[in-house]
Amino acid sequence: MKNNEKDKKTGKLKRLKTGDSVWNFHVWNECWMTRNDLGNGYDGWQVIDATPQEVSGGVYRCGPAPVTAIKRGELGRMQYDLPFVFAEVNADVIKWVKLSSSKWEKLDVDTSRVGKNISTKEPDGKPYDKNQSLFPWNWGKDDGRLDITHEYKYKEGTLEERLAVQNAGKASKKVRQVDEAEHMDVVMDIVGNDGILLGSNFDVEVKVKNQSKDHKVRTITVLDIGVEPKLYTGETGDEFAEKRYNDIRLKYEEEETFKFTLKPDDYLDHLEEQYMMNITATAQVKETGKVHIKEEDYRLRRPDIEVEAPKSGKRYKPFEINVSLKNPLSKPMTKCVVHVEANGIVNVEEKISDIPANSTWKHSITIKAKRYGRITMNVTLDCVEIKDITGYANIEIEP
Repeated sequence: MKNNEKDKKTGKLKRLKTGDSVWNFHVWNECWMTRNDLGNGYDGWQVIDATPQEVSGGVYRCGPAPVTAIKRGELGRMQYDLPFVFAEVNADVIKWVKLSSSKWEKLDVDTSRVGKNISTKEPDGKPYDKNQSLFPWNWGKDDGRLDITHEYKYKEGTLEERLAVQNAGKASKKVRQVDEAEHMDVVMDIVGNDGILLGSNFDVEVKVKNQSKDHKVRTITVLDIGVEPKLYTGETGDEFAEKRYNDIRLKYEEEETFKFTLKPDDYLDHLEEQYMMNITATAQVKETGKVHIKEEDYRLRRPDIEVEAPKSGKRYKPFEINVSLKNPLSKPMTKCVVHVEANGIVNVEEKISDIPANSTWKHSITIKAKRYGRITMNVTLDCVEIKDITGYANIEIEP
C-alpha cells in the first residue's frame, strides 16, 4: 500500500510513510522435500528464507513454504509463512491519497508490478561464472538465468492469477476486499531505460494516452514527473529532478510523449548504494477530477572490471592477474582502492592512483593461492565517485 497527501496549494502529491514497501530484489533458497505433514500435493520445492524482512512467531524465520501452495494462494490452513512469501511474489500495489484527516481516495491498483521476474541459476552443471548477471540488460547473453516465475504464479492478468489472489485474501484474519484495477480514462507509460551506464545521459520519457470510455476529450491540467533516489528496500529519498506540463488536451485515443534528459551532474550526487531511481508521473484530469499516478524503478549500470587470469596455477606459487576498467565519468575517479578476495588465496588490498576522466585503467596484481582446486577470485574497486565495481575470474590451482 502506498499513501500520498495532496498539497492544498500546489495540488502536488506528497508520499507518506507506511509500513509497506516493494523491494527492488530479494533472494531466498529452495529445497526439495516430501511434506507428509501437509498431505498430498505439497511435495517438491519449498521456500526457505534466511533473510526475511518480518518476524514470524517473534523470530526472524521463513518456511519451508510449498511453492505449489504459493502459486494457488492456498494460505489458510498452513503455517510456514506462506502469506509472507505470497505477498513477495504476487502482491497488488494500491495507491491512496489523503484528502482530509478522515477521508481517503483510492488512486490506482497495480496488479502486475510485484513479482515480475523470478530467477534461479540454470542447472547446467556449470559454476556461476565471471560477469554473468541476472539483470534484465544481460538476458539472452549466456547469463545462466532460468526463469521460474511460472512456478510461483499464474500469468499476469489471467483468471487463474486473479483467483489465486482472491483465494489468498480469504486466509486473512481481517475481511479484505480484493481490489481490481479500474478502467483508467488516461493511461501513462514510463518508457524503460534499465541498463544505462553510469556517467551517461538518462532520458525520462512518459507517454500519456486518452482511452476514455465516452470517447471524449480529456484535459490534463497538470502532468508532474518527478525523479527520486531509491534504496533496494523500497525507501525513497528527496526528489532531485522534476518537470511539470500544464493544460494537455488529448482527443480520444490520442497519445503524447513528454521527455526530458538528466545529465550525470543532475543525478550522480543524489543516487544511493544501488544507483536506483524512482520515476513518478502524476496526471490531474479536468473532466473527471481524478488523479492518475504511474511509477517505475530504474537502475543505472556500473562499469565492469575486466579480469584476465591464467587458466591454471600452483599452490603457494605467485601468479599475476591483469585487471582493467574504463572510467565512464567525465571527471576522475578518486581515492581508489582495489580488493581481490577468494576462499583459498591471500587476499589483496591496494590503494591506486586516481583514474582520469573517460580513460582506461590497467593494473597487474600478484596473487598467491593457499589451496588447490577451482578458485573464483572476486575483484572489487571502490572510489569516492562509484562504489562496489566488480569483476570475477576463475583459476584451477594444482597441488
